[in-house]
Amino acid sequence: MKIIPREVGKVITNSRSIRELRKISLTETQKYFVVGTVLGDGCLAPNSWGKNFRLKIEHCVKQKDYLFWKYNLLKNFSISNPKYYHQNKSWSFRTISHPDFTQLAGIFYDEKRKKRVVESLQKYIQHPLVLAV
Repeated sequence: MKIIPREVGKVITNSRSIRELRKISLTETQKYFVVGTVLGDGCLAPNSWGKNFRLKIEHCVKQKDYLFWKYNLLKNFSISNPKYYHQNKSWSFRTISHPDFTQLAGIFYDEKRKKRVVESLQKYIQHPLVLAV
């Protein structure tokens, strides 16, 4: 059996730059955008520790421009550019895990991680950006 050493420095974990990003908050526009995205095909996923959530977005090649538009709206919450995946021919990006996403995850998901639409989302649903996304 051949042992392949890990590549050190490739993965950024809880670095200073990520801690600094966690100090900023979602703007109102970003919050409406995230709500619309999660109501659609986006998802909020927990980080490795299960403490905070991040937004994950994936689109097919035909929707590459749409994905990059979404990325530009949340660029300040991401530490890497969108990536192309050959296996399923899609573009994807994810944000850092952040307390603002965790708060929204509490609204969208029940304890079994099933997505739901609850009455408290009504204040968001009427916004044009939520409906557009």
